[in-house]
Amino acid sequence: MSEPLQPKADEAWAFSQFIAPDGPYYLERMNSEGPPSPVAKTYPASDPASFKKFVEANNGSELRRNLYFLPNAKFLSGKRRKDNLSHAQFLHADLDCKDYPGTLDEQQSRIIGLLLEPKERPKGVPEPTAVWFTGGGYQAIWKLDQPVEVSVAEDYNKRLLVALQGGPGTHNADRLLRLPGTVNWLNAQKREAGREPALSFWMTKR
Repeated sequence: MSEPLQPKADEAWAFSQFIAPDGPYYLERMNSEGPPSPVAKTYPASDPASFKKFVEANNGSELRRNLYFLPNAKFLSGKRRKDNLSHAQFLHADLDCKDYPGTLDEQQSRIIGLLLEPKERPKGVPEPTAVWFTGGGYQAIWKLDQPVEVSVAEDYNKRLLVALQGGPGTHNADRLLRLPGTVNWLNAQKREAGREPALSFWMTKR
């Protein structure tokens, strides 16, 4: 019998430190069973122990809560809402395999090529700062040299989705992304569709 899936808190912390060495790190947990009942926590760069404890306590095989992060947490004041973001310094793309043709292997290869292969990446799309597998697809972020207005970031996010052939509706600057190193426990609808829980993992860094 295989061992139950468990998060890799060290990887989650290393990823967070890589994209934002000075923090802060906004995490949000959601139940995979019943109502999501989100709970948010923010950690400074000086407190890796509390960050990792939150990951391990919530995302393990006992509670099976999904964990997400907000790339632009540095610019958030108050609750996670677009209106509470002063600026954005990260662009993102959320690409689900189901939005691409072919078998699962073909879908995954297509997305990886679009994001990571210079010859396949659409013209005008720069190399991502980081790419990670989510369990159902891939997410990527691009760190800008300087912060921009939220509306500008969202316009760029829309352009990225079009160029990368992703599904619409994931361009909002206050969107949560799955935290690499954590388990995607799936909700009831996704489990009924035949998907299995999977560990998300960080693929690249620049």
